[in-house]
Amino acid sequence: YRTTPGAPALVLGYGNLADTGVEAAAKLLRRAMTTA
Repeated sequence: YRTTPGAPALVLGYGNLADTGVEAAAKLLRRAMTTA
């Protein structure tokens, strides 16, 4: 969500992620973004 026009971007929601899951989630996201 944005209030002004801009370039396309990836928006991630993490409000329902437990503090203990942040590191694992970041690793999964990195793997997904760096592999084809």
